[in-house]
Amino acid sequence: MRLKRIFIPIFLLMVLLAAYNPFMKNTDSNTCTDLNMEVSTSLADPTLHVVSTEYPFLYVGKISSKHSAKLGEWIRIYIVVGNAGNATAYNIKIVDADYPSWTFETLNYSREYHIPQIAPNVSITISYQLRIINTHQKNVSLGRVLVQYEDRDGKKYESISEELIISIKFEAELDLDKTRKIFLTSIMLITALPSLGLIWIERKTLMEYLHQKRERK
Repeated sequence: MRLKRIFIPIFLLMVLLAAYNPFMKNTDSNTCTDLNMEVSTSLADPTLHVVSTEYPFLYVGKISSKHSAKLGEWIRIYIVVGNAGNATAYNIKIVDADYPSWTFETLNYSREYHIPQIAPNVSITISYQLRIINTHQKNVSLGRVLVQYEDRDGKKYESISEELIISIKFEAELDLDKTRKIFLTSIMLITALPSLGLIWIERKTLMEYLHQKRERK
């Protein structure tokens, strides 16, 4: 009887421990394993979290055939517009500087240019001629070029070039350059003449010495 009393509590304790075992695996369908599978499937879906990186990017440059010119001398101006993006640019509007007629004279010039589209890795060049006919400034600004354009969704962008500056050579400066060149040439001749004279004297002395030596023989 005493043995039964001891055995029954031990048996009940073993049953309780078997019912509450933290190391037993849960086989319910709504487990964390199923949840992890859903998450990984969502992350593996290629249609989610996709960000488009296709957009046009137009660069613009304004350059000249000469960095300096005389008054009235014709120079050629180049406008270069290129697409460095990975999408086509549409409805391109190019706006150049305005040249007052009392200072500039132009040939084949237009203030605005309109281009339907520029594809990626494509560039265009616009050129015209210009001369400065009246100014008192040493450096004359030819302004900048503005480019406005859109992507395929109609979003607007714009780019602007660096300012183009031309140095003017006035007649007085040209005369000064000529005078400077003549002066430098004269200095070189003056410096060189004594050396030439010494060479001539040494040659004459050598010839006299050789002549005297022959007479002694």
